[in-house]
Amino acid sequence: MVYLALGLSAVLLTKGATTTDKLSVRRCLWLLAFLVLFIPAALRHDIGVDYSRYQGYEELFDIYTSGGSISEGMDIGFVLLIRVLGLFTQNAQWLFVVTSAFIIGLVLRACQKLSPDPTLSVALFLVAGLYLESLNIVRQWMAIACVLNAFIWIKNDRGMDKIQCFIRYALWVVVGASFHASALLWLAVYPLFYLPLNSKRMVAVTLISTVGLSVCGAWLLPTVAGERFGRYLVAGAGGYASADPHIDSILTALVMLLFVCWARWHDKTWDFWTCCLGVCQALGVSLLLSGFFLPAIVDRVARYFLPLLILQLPWALTRIENKDLRQAYALGMVACWLLVTFIRVGLGGQYGVVPYQWVFV
Repeated sequence: MVYLALGLSAVLLTKGATTTDKLSVRRCLWLLAFLVLFIPAALRHDIGVDYSRYQGYEELFDIYTSGGSISEGMDIGFVLLIRVLGLFTQNAQWLFVVTSAFIIGLVLRACQKLSPDPTLSVALFLVAGLYLESLNIVRQWMAIACVLNAFIWIKNDRGMDKIQCFIRYALWVVVGASFHASALLWLAVYPLFYLPLNSKRMVAVTLISTVGLSVCGAWLLPTVAGERFGRYLVAGAGGYASADPHIDSILTALVMLLFVCWARWHDKTWDFWTCCLGVCQALGVSLLLSGFFLPAIVDRVARYFLPLLILQLPWALTRIENKDLRQAYALGMVACWLLVTFIRVGLGGQYGVVPYQWVFV
């Protein structure tokens, strides 16, 4: 009930912000929407699988504020954040305060600047379980939040030079990589944004990239094995080292891909921004499908691409001219995702976020 109440409140506040003409009122409503999502996240206690497990965020805070380190190493931005906080407090709760503000603030900024329907984007961020996921894999979600804002310079609706835009895009990616080094993959993905796509080509890219992952997987694994993340690929890594396809994620991703292709089927060519979103969606589906033959840790790479659904689905809906039909599809998306997340969280116990607990109890 806590998550449903805060989610509904945030959506209503966002809707109000997007329908008012008064700048002061709009800013106030966006701020309230931020606070509604930020306060429960900042004050959470023992919420999420990663909160207090071995080398969880509480333990990491204690280790680095005391001048120690862990043998596997830690990303420099995250270590620097803890060191700075350690100058003022020894209370690990402040780590959750700062990281929650960072993630939620940047996600709402991306929704506001990139989405044709910010209210729907915020709703999808909530009902698709992305908000709940951000309470767990905090470092990666700090990187994801940076990547979402990097895409502001990909959309480039200000008419700026492409080189200048790429530099700003790259800077956002590097900042994200300081919290989770795997975010650097977005520099490698950038050239693919120039693929000229339409619905048919998007399906083809999905198939080709899936086959490519299956063929190249055996060659790539020994290369990565010597790196920091290689510990997830050895026999002692448990479930991370063996194939473990997430059928629910695969099905939902395929349904979303088919919907986007259907909505834009009659567009012979896509503009650059739509091609960027299409490439990311195709790669996300391919990475999920690779769960049938690659180590399960690859799912963590797919999680960079899945949050873009908060932009992909609203942009697909813009091709539906009938306003009532468009709103019906939007409500249907929210309802379906809410059902999926309820099954995952309420029945499957995913994310370890229920029941909600905060520091005052």
